[in-house]
Amino acid sequence: MRTKLCILISTSSSNPAAHGRDGKTSKAYTGEGTMNSRRKRARFLFAQLVTPALFVALVVNSSAAEGVASATETDFSSMVQDHADATARYFESGTRSMSMEGIDQTATAIKQSFDEQNLTVMAADARVAQINNDAAGTPTEVSADITYYWKLRDAQGSVNEASATDTYKFTVHSPDDVTVAIIPFTTTTESATESASEPLELPPGEPASTDMDQAKPSSAAQESRRRRAEGEVAAQGMERLNYRSMVQYALLWTDGDHQERMNPDYPELGNNCANFVSQALHAGGWQYRQGWAPATLTNWSPDLRGPAGPSYTWGGAKYLAYFGHETGELTWMDNIWDALYADIYFMDWDPNRRPDGKIDHAALVTGRSADGPLITQKSPNRHNVPLRTYIAIAEQQGRTDIVWYGLRT
Repeated sequence: MRTKLCILISTSSSNPAAHGRDGKTSKAYTGEGTMNSRRKRARFLFAQLVTPALFVALVVNSSAAEGVASATETDFSSMVQDHADATARYFESGTRSMSMEGIDQTATAIKQSFDEQNLTVMAADARVAQINNDAAGTPTEVSADITYYWKLRDAQGSVNEASATDTYKFTVHSPDDVTVAIIPFTTTTESATESASEPLELPPGEPASTDMDQAKPSSAAQESRRRRAEGEVAAQGMERLNYRSMVQYALLWTDGDHQERMNPDYPELGNNCANFVSQALHAGGWQYRQGWAPATLTNWSPDLRGPAGPSYTWGGAKYLAYFGHETGELTWMDNIWDALYADIYFMDWDPNRRPDGKIDHAALVTGRSADGPLITQKSPNRHNVPLRTYIAIAEQQGRTDIVWYGLRT
């Protein structure tokens, strides 16, 4: 919205020479007065004739400028929404419309991952949450947060609803020449509360294998996890952990009503991946371990005593991994494809989308399809995304060399 500039020039006067006692114009304004009176009359006529035209011109020009700006913003919004809608149709049909000749590579990679998993896309939708544009740039660049939703049926007939939110960049060279690319999200190697002057080096444990051919989750383990998910038994660990409550919490706060929100009962830490997994663990039954110092690795809380705020183990992925293994009595998994309901993934893939020996990211396993685990996380939002699709999106963001770790809860 542009502010309209209006200039008003008053033609009234309190000067008794300007108006007679009866309200009629005095002789000074009829040309019968002095030279000074004639100057006043000239100014009066200017105000009467020129000012309205100036006022109209200013309003018209302002409205026109506002119209251009609104039209430009509307055009960008329409362009992004049209692209998102066409991409959703592409997920459903597998065919590209004429307008989708320039479909972004991420959509192609996602669709290919569905095909590799024998997943049928029963329905797909898209929502555009935010658009930012630099109309002055050449070429114009527009970024938009887009969430894609999928209703997927696997080879065994099970149906899963999944979604993924990412930021996409639209580079507009001309109305008929637009390229689209996914923007890599950033992760931090340390807790958002950690001082840069206090780096703590922690052994991350043994990386998990990513070889699908070696993945053999036993039927007994899956049956045990299924029973736990149904609330029949609870896991052992730092506290007795209720898998069902843990996963239900994660799925609630990543669904369509919460994909852009965090639970206000907890702090937001900028990058909320470990923060979110900690919240799910707490929902599942883990109790806070209070203290005063954020860097004490036996503390685990979103709000320590005093002004300290969250512990590193609450908000930092590598510290949460250490805490879960050393204090929570969780075990490292051998293969990421063996992950079961309520297990936790940790990734080393930064800085600059390359591993450096430090865990950067955390996510939760919230189910399994016929092809493998389903992943849920924050920063950015993922809801029940198949592992193979999750990897495909990460690779489109330049993360082609991920070191994976997993904790069995």
